[in-house]
Amino acid sequence: MAVPALTGWKRVDYERIKAVGPDRAAAEWLLRCGAKVRFRGFDRWQHDYNGLPTGPLGRYRIEAIDAT
Repeated sequence: MAVPALTGWKRVDYERIKAVGPDRAAAEWLLRCGAKVRFRGFDRWQHDYNGLPTGPLGRYRIEAIDAT
């Protein structure tokens, strides 16, 4: 069975990682896939891509992922 090529949003976007940091880039991808993330220091789960916190590069670190 052939494995389909990675295309579009499935590819690692190294420019996005460089621009926003690895945790923010990972959170964006996880939310697009339907998961929720919780950042260190936050009680609330993030489920809305547009509601992700913004700030200096590397400020927010993923503490937990709910991919159920």
